[in-house]
Amino acid sequence: MHSKVLFWLGLLALLPYVNVLQNGFVWDDRIFITDNYPIRHPESHLAHNGLGNYLFRLGRIPDAKQEYAQVVLLDPDGTQSHTNLGNVYCTELNWPRGIAEYRKALALDPRLAPTWYAPGVAYQLQGVLDSALTQYQRVLQFEPLYVPALKGSGGILLEKKEYGFAEGYFRRALTIAPDDSELKISTERILHLQSGQGK
Repeated sequence: MHSKVLFWLGLLALLPYVNVLQNGFVWDDRIFITDNYPIRHPESHLAHNGLGNYLFRLGRIPDAKQEYAQVVLLDPDGTQSHTNLGNVYCTELNWPRGIAEYRKALALDPRLAPTWYAPGVAYQLQGVLDSALTQYQRVLQFEPLYVPALKGSGGILLEKKEYGFAEGYFRRALTIAPDDSELKISTERILHLQSGQGK
């Protein structure tokens, strides 16, 4: 359960932006509360995707899964629909199905940084650190300033006790996100470990 909660919280940041301009308005969660848009427009994959995002944020994972599956049916070549479905499967700790969905998204668009990153999180939570690090490195090949991948790489290298390399990733991330408290704590921890003061 602990891993499930960690994965779910981590993936909240990976949800697609639902502020998509459609039919003259900007998409946001209020549509699902006040307008019942998906029911009135069952053919709209954006409506189902947005509703899935909303349900995912509420922690209603089975309901979100149903909406994302509908998105895949309506828009089978949509990269985000496969990414979202992968997020749901991994939240359920069904790692193989989740990673398979991420791979489908990457086959459609191999330059999606969040979709390269997501299986890295899945691998890391399973303890498969080398595969996780490989995923994060692929993100950084074309998105060198992608903070989640920098943090993920640093975290794995910290676990592997490669403190110098880990510090480098954390400091790069801090130049982009200087107020990130987690990065500051990780960097301070490395300094303690390198000086022999940490455990």
